[in-house]
Amino acid sequence: MDTCSVALYWVPLSLLEWHKAVRHGYSMAREEKRLQDAEGLEKLCSEAEGAQGRKRMKTGVPGAPGECQQAPAVDWGDDEVEEHDAVCDVLAAIRLLRSEFPMCPFVLKSHVYTIVRDKTDADVELDHLRRTNAIRVLHIPTEWDEGYVETSEYCNVIQNCMEGCSGRLGSVLEWFKDDVVSRHTASTIAEEDLKRGLSVPKGMEGKGVRRGVTDKDIDLLMQQSLLQRDSSLSSHGQRFVFCLPGSGHVVKSLLAGRRELLSIIKKKKYGQMLQSKIQQIKLKSSQLNIGWHLKDLIGSGVVHVEDTTVGPLIRVVKDS
Repeated sequence: MDTCSVALYWVPLSLLEWHKAVRHGYSMAREEKRLQDAEGLEKLCSEAEGAQGRKRMKTGVPGAPGECQQAPAVDWGDDEVEEHDAVCDVLAAIRLLRSEFPMCPFVLKSHVYTIVRDKTDADVELDHLRRTNAIRVLHIPTEWDEGYVETSEYCNVIQNCMEGCSGRLGSVLEWFKDDVVSRHTASTIAEEDLKRGLSVPKGMEGKGVRRGVTDKDIDLLMQQSLLQRDSSLSSHGQRFVFCLPGSGHVVKSLLAGRRELLSIIKKKKYGQMLQSKIQQIKLKSSQLNIGWHLKDLIGSGVVHVEDTTVGPLIRVVKDS
């Protein structure tokens, strides 16, 4: 049983299981409706509508004044049940991975792929969660990685940065949390949009934020590791990427541990090892545990998992 299976097995009535049950219930309801007469059909639909309203999931709720706003509740109709399940499965996967690996403040796309196996569906729903501001896409300075964190958790990090801050820094951080994060859902933001937003927001007059802010104000956000200049070339001017404070050491461990574990497996005969043997490895170059790195390699397609009579076999994909 792999790490993902163990995690799912020990989480009774997880969101993934709950939504599978809901999906099965809707299938049964459709079949029953087909067999009912007109009067029974009207009654059944009325009851189903009431039950559906009670079970409706929310991708986020509007916070109190001053809190970071997330996506409003979505009214899931019968024709949207499958899409609803997919969105909630991806969000549940992110929450499950965060609880399984609390040492890492974000979730990698490769990790999501180990739970939501259809990569196309996962990509579509990750983008949906991003557009509705349920999650934030973080800049990970590697070739292909993307990091994800729930928007509410990201706002909590900014709130922690605000503790003990006063004057311009405190005001800029408050504006960044309440205005930028709630309005801009992309992983990058243009410099002109950032400076335009730094005009005095409603209710913040006289709190240290001026109209026509200079680059020094953006530097304050960069010093807090909330923004970083986008190194990619763009014909549309300077852009900034959103970052997560305190994640630098995790990125360093990610890269070093990935190289070390892949090198260990490659050195074995036929470039393969039993998963049970891999889980006993103590990596020297990473602060993250071996299970985290193994999920990363599996989800990114660098290694392949094969079932054998002695347990899962991890094999390096050719040309990796």
